[in-house]
Amino acid sequence: MYYRKLLQLFLFFLPLLSLGQQRWETIIYGSFGAIGNTITYDRGELISAAYDGNGTHKSIIYKLDRNGDILWHKYLFYDDWAVPGGIKQNENGKIIVYGTTNNDANLVMLDACGSFLWCNRYNESQNFTTDFTDAVFLDNGDVILLMTIDYNDGVHFDIGLISFDAAGNLLWVHPFNMIQKYPRLYGMIYTWHLEKHDNFLMLSGFGYYSYPDNPYVGLLKPMFVKTDADFNEEWLLPYGLADSSVNDTILGDARGVVSYENGVLHGWGSSTKPLQSYYTSILMNFDSAGNVTNHHIIENEMIDSTATENFFLDLCKRDDTTYFTSIKYGNQGWENPSGEVIMDTAGNVYQSQSHTEANLQGGNFPLEKDTTNNQYYLTYSNYDWNIVLYKFDADLNSVPIDTASYNYDSLCDNLPIASDTIYVTGCGVIVSTPEFPSPAAYYAAKQKVDLTAYPNPVSSGTVYFKLKYTRYHSNMQLTVYDISGRPMAKRPIATGQKEAKLSVNGFSPGLYVAVVTNGKKVLGKRAFAVE
Repeated sequence: MYYRKLLQLFLFFLPLLSLGQQRWETIIYGSFGAIGNTITYDRGELISAAYDGNGTHKSIIYKLDRNGDILWHKYLFYDDWAVPGGIKQNENGKIIVYGTTNNDANLVMLDACGSFLWCNRYNESQNFTTDFTDAVFLDNGDVILLMTIDYNDGVHFDIGLISFDAAGNLLWVHPFNMIQKYPRLYGMIYTWHLEKHDNFLMLSGFGYYSYPDNPYVGLLKPMFVKTDADFNEEWLLPYGLADSSVNDTILGDARGVVSYENGVLHGWGSSTKPLQSYYTSILMNFDSAGNVTNHHIIENEMIDSTATENFFLDLCKRDDTTYFTSIKYGNQGWENPSGEVIMDTAGNVYQSQSHTEANLQGGNFPLEKDTTNNQYYLTYSNYDWNIVLYKFDADLNSVPIDTASYNYDSLCDNLPIASDTIYVTGCGVIVSTPEFPSPAAYYAAKQKVDLTAYPNPVSSGTVYFKLKYTRYHSNMQLTVYDISGRPMAKRPIATGQKEAKLSVNGFSPGLYVAVVTNGKKVLGKRAFAVE
């Protein structure tokens, strides 16, 4: 979806050293643009990049040490045309690489050593194109992915969420059907980022939205979507839609939500005005009910007196009152070099710098913060389709080479990890509704055990119990009570157990109740009769 044709390139590696300095700058040559990066559990770095070798449709991931030197890399060979959309790793070392394979959204799971575990492709209709654009890990190891759905008519787009557990089992799929729910959407909503805050998710992107008094005027709006605790969409906020005049409205896109503090969400993106030919960065604040509180435009002269345009590439918290951002600014439009800016939460700029020597170009510009030592990893792509890496401290100083020894890949037994090729074949293809058609149904099922008794009534011998959803619970027990509440029999129920049986020989005719508990609460119950 991001690239329709991969360039034919070859790969070799070479560090870039400044004249007479040990500056932390590295170039990885020959990769077709960095798509995503993430700080690893051992404080190295993982980078996903698109790469094409002789038309073989492969991408690549790199594991780097703290100086940007490559520890290992893995080529991912796909059955069909594929581009990664990003990479994430959780504290247990599991790695996900996600994006698009042909018309299908694609997810690959690797272990901490870069070995293949499983892959899944999702597309309910060959008339659509689906793409995974961002993802979050939950504390229990489940993955939730942000999905864009392109209806391939050049007009209509939708978004949704999909979830898998750590073993690759599909848990639920939830298309949002935003066009039907919000008639003022002009056929498009597209999202960049997915972030988890407390017990809800925030989606950030853009879409065309009609003006209040003129349904035929579609304005390109920054848009935020908030979910509830069960990950159903709660509201859509087309940010900065002025009721007074179309000329007062904010146009542009939303690219992320950086924090949620004191009931206020802090978003960021780019903005412009009707008939305005340039963009400026914007900080967008709103409350948890979707009401706009205030915003701050970062004017060009605040960064550089010669700048005629600026827009954020990525942003993270520096401390409680300031942000560290990657940003494009200058007077050359999209040709502007990329750089970094330190600003406060009201948009006041304190420091700025750009990398004119690197001639950095478009694409994803992932910025990651190593909170252990307050350092910032930046991954850019230049016009020669190489990956350019920088690392700065909190004051935009280039970090010196780290000469200490570290234990990388500590979750792996056989070290060093060998660079190799992973053939991404035999992926599960999801083309139908899962067991739980919505997150609400899935999370409701996790709170109970579905219990069925048969035959019912039972005349003699054995009564059987079918059990569903026991894989989500532990320490379970099935107890049968008579109508007076006296326990008649008990059976332990194992996690994942699907059936239990009980002899009713010696039971008096009458009504009985089977109850499943976990020591804390009742998970399910079912009445049955003995004749």
